[in-house]
Amino acid sequence: LHYPLRRQRQMCIRDRPGIVRLDYERATGYMVRLSYRRTATGYRPRFRRYFSDVKHGGPRKALRAAEAWLSEVSRTGRVPVTAGHR
Repeated sequence: LHYPLRRQRQMCIRDRPGIVRLDYERATGYMVRLSYRRTATGYRPRFRRYFSDVKHGGPRKALRAAEAWLSEVSRTGRVPVTAGHR
């Protein structure tokens, strides 16, 4: 018997830990979660934010915004203050 070689998933530039794609009927976009901490009920992310495809003008722009936010929070340890968000 000949078994085909398993294809290894190629890491693309946009694969970043902490960013996940959400494709639901009412919500499509990217969720960013960073810096988990232990609580009485389990582990919770210290920082999290959702980047909607509709609000950012498409999936690519939403992903770029999510990556920029993730790198800023990773670098500074604080949520960046932007217009419309607290």
